[in-house]
Amino acid sequence: MTLACIACNQPLKPAGNRALLCTCRGEAESGDLTCPEQHYVCETCRVTTSTSLILRTCIASTAREPSALADLLMKHPTKDRAGPGHRLIVAAVLFAPWRNAGLPGISKANLGLALRHASRPPLDACASSWICHLPNLEA
Repeated sequence: MTLACIACNQPLKPAGNRALLCTCRGEAESGDLTCPEQHYVCETCRVTTSTSLILRTCIASTAREPSALADLLMKHPTKDRAGPGHRLIVAAVLFAPWRNAGLPGISKANLGLALRHASRPPLDACASSWICHLPNLEA
């Protein structure tokens, strides 16, 4: 079995325990696996929950383009492709670039608050949209 890069889906190769920058959090550490594009995802980001990954990635992000950030988050294996967790990605990938662009009133604390609000579905979301009954598109 070949492990694939979360960011680009290319096969991972041993990196020889050298300093690598985590593609999600942007922090440097001694890494063990990287892809030909030099993407590296640290152990913390590889095994975290999707909510934690979204928060950590968006806090560390310097991106000003929401679609690039959304694309990275959607590739992580903890994300289901058709679940209610997508509300979190929408909130996070809008807030992070706004913060990075220097919009007043947008802070890390606001991002956490936006994720908390986005994690609560509208009261009749399942009844009106049937989102809970959609098949898993990854299967």
